[in-house]
Amino acid sequence: LAGRDAEFLAPVFESLGLSVSAVMEVMEESERRIAYGKSIVYGALREFGFDFMRDNLKLSSVEVVQRKLDVAVIDEADHALIDEANIPLIIAGGAGEIPKIPAKLRTTIEHLVEQQRSAVSALEKEMGSLEPRSHAGLIILAKLYLADPDSTVLRQELSSDPKELKRVLRIISEYRVDEEYEYLTSNLYYWIDNDGRSLCLTEKGQDFVESCLGPMFEDSAVLDRLSTSYSNNGLSLASRRKEINELDRQLARKQNRMHQILRMIWGYALLKKDVDYLVRDDQVVLIDKYTGRGRPDTRYHFGLQAALEIKEGVPVQPEHEVLGQISVRGFISQYSTVCGMTGTAMSSKREFQSTYGLDVISVVPNKHVKRTDFEPRMYFSQRNKLEAMLDEVRFCQLIGRPVLIGTHSIDECDAISQLLTSDGIDHNLLNAANDLEEDRIIHEAGLLGSVTVATDMAGRGTDIILEVGLDYQITSNYIKLVGHLLDDGVGVVTLKCPTNEAAEILLSAVRASDLGYGVVTTNKKHGIEVVLQARDVSKHGRVINMDFGLGLFVIGAEVSDNARVDRQLMGRSGRQGAFGTSQFFLSAEDCLLKDAGPASSALADTGIDSAGRTFLEGAPLNRHLEKLRENAEKDAESRRARIEEYTRVFEAQSFAYYRSRMDILGMEDFEPFLDDLMAAKAAQLSQMYFPGLLVDDYARQFADLSDEIYLDYNISASSLRGVDLNLIEDGITELLNERLDKTRERFTSREFNELSTLLYLQTSDELWKEHISYVQSLILSTQLCGAHGRGDMAAFTLTSFESYELFQTRIVDSFLPRLAGFSSPPTNGPRPPRVELFHDVMQILA
Repeated sequence: LAGRDAEFLAPVFESLGLSVSAVMEVMEESERRIAYGKSIVYGALREFGFDFMRDNLKLSSVEVVQRKLDVAVIDEADHALIDEANIPLIIAGGAGEIPKIPAKLRTTIEHLVEQQRSAVSALEKEMGSLEPRSHAGLIILAKLYLADPDSTVLRQELSSDPKELKRVLRIISEYRVDEEYEYLTSNLYYWIDNDGRSLCLTEKGQDFVESCLGPMFEDSAVLDRLSTSYSNNGLSLASRRKEINELDRQLARKQNRMHQILRMIWGYALLKKDVDYLVRDDQVVLIDKYTGRGRPDTRYHFGLQAALEIKEGVPVQPEHEVLGQISVRGFISQYSTVCGMTGTAMSSKREFQSTYGLDVISVVPNKHVKRTDFEPRMYFSQRNKLEAMLDEVRFCQLIGRPVLIGTHSIDECDAISQLLTSDGIDHNLLNAANDLEEDRIIHEAGLLGSVTVATDMAGRGTDIILEVGLDYQITSNYIKLVGHLLDDGVGVVTLKCPTNEAAEILLSAVRASDLGYGVVTTNKKHGIEVVLQARDVSKHGRVINMDFGLGLFVIGAEVSDNARVDRQLMGRSGRQGAFGTSQFFLSAEDCLLKDAGPASSALADTGIDSAGRTFLEGAPLNRHLEKLRENAEKDAESRRARIEEYTRVFEAQSFAYYRSRMDILGMEDFEPFLDDLMAAKAAQLSQMYFPGLLVDDYARQFADLSDEIYLDYNISASSLRGVDLNLIEDGITELLNERLDKTRERFTSREFNELSTLLYLQTSDELWKEHISYVQSLILSTQLCGAHGRGDMAAFTLTSFESYELFQTRIVDSFLPRLAGFSSPPTNGPRPPRVELFHDVMQILA
């Protein structure tokens, strides 16, 4: 699309003196650099974001491809800035290793999940023996809600009374406040947070895991040993460092195992096949929640992808190191000006303003909208809903009207497909499992008599082009159908036309057919009725009513908790001034409705369709749906805000690091910065061994200082013995300078400057990867062990910034010894060119 639009509009922009380009996935870096040099650059947001991160990994300013980020004009702005705002753009590198997950761990997790299911079955059985609406029953429902939010018994109970869910949530909230949560979870192996996106192992679950795998969740002994090692003056500095490094590795391995266990449970218990991911060609492919499309270029990280691969029995793919990560929102924040367009922004007007400071205005369509959106209709069972949808498709088949049925999951898509197949209706199926056929299916979706069943893939951004002359053919088929009915003994056929324009088309066709039937038109509240009568009505008793519709008929098989997703589906019909119709068919068993059930006020507006099925329709149901969506959207906005809090903290560190890194890249002379680093290191050593310039045991303090300087820089600090403590910092700086002078003299000034810059960048990049991994483990710990509000956020913020400060200190601690100990180039030949110098640096870091 980027290439198409850039090419299409290039003549317009160029006539105004502006240059245009498009950044495409297949481009090499040199091509990208040229493309970004144009006035206007088209491209996918992900391409821009990944180029931004790649630029922040470059080792030379001449390798950077992007220029300053000035203005971003975003298509489908609500999807990019709200739905995908916190989706991370991750740059991964290295050869990658296949995660080592023992078979014993897999069987442990599978048995754990089975044990949880048994606990759920026991609760469901106990629920059946209790009095309805009793307090004991509410307690069991609360336990079920925490154990398995999708429990069939739980759903049945909640759908029977719209107030039951509120009572259950109140009980859970009361027990959490009173710190008696264990009463609700003591018989469970893990509990699932009420948003269904995080879980926490209970004490019983931890005991089960440790009974299978050994001690796993207790690391106080290692932490105590680590604390002792730091203060153990009986060991030399080298021995202390060795012991601390070993204990750090033990602790990291233990924590990694613990996180892997929790991620395995997450993958087995929370992520669902054909909803969150699909399996294709022996690979796990993630599914975009909002578009229904597979995302083969996207993977879970930190062991979760491997957990799904093990769960589904497909080969486990290598997991690469994360080199950089930002969210879509974080990347967009780097632009000076942001604006965009979408057809579904008004419902998110407040969030656009609060998150981005952007106002939303409505633009009148350039063509009159002829689509008719019928009110949603809700049946009391899934079976009745599907039968009603099937009846609509059958009628559309009679008149040749194309139908698009929209679903939210592959499972639902397949179920409707099987129903159509059993009824002998030819149709196309479009979902993430067969997206390679998307172009053909979308092309055929607008043809006479076509039926397409699709997930949200057929929603946002999809243009279904209607066959030329489609409305004429549909109208002709209506006339033929009416003629057959009147000839076969029907007395009156009433066609309900949603608009005057549709009625005019129908009346013109009736007049042109010259069938000789009586025609009466009547204006009604919801359109115009065209009544066709048999030649002798007195001899015919039957009366038939039918809707007259043109263009594409969009049928929604279930409403989404995100109203914008549904409006995008509706918008596939009636595009560019064409006729069209949309209607949603619901059941009390649908996801949005099954918790709350139908509102009692909605029960008043019941109706019976032509097949005798009872349904709800009208203003009370609409208000009920709107309220459910508002609540769901508030919950979603709250989740986004919670995720954004964590994301903002990490991105503040990311962008600070990227800015400092770009400053380094832009330095022509590294020496002044190097002087600052040596001064900072000297101040650090002085403060570490003589805090506040105070002396407790001078001999020991000076010996420790001398050990560190010798160990890291291979120089003696004996010249500093007895020096005034006010001057010791300058003395250390001078020693470091003298040591670096020995490295300087082995290179030309240009080579040493280049070496220092490259070595500093590569050292900081290696440590940055470790910092990313640590921060992500902090976030995952919160997600996997349940959210506890502001306390978690405050603790995460404090810990992550402490880690960032340590990261900055470690850069200096690692870089200066590496630079001081860098080997000299060969002396029996020409000095190595830049590329060889770079390889030397890589070898040292390996």
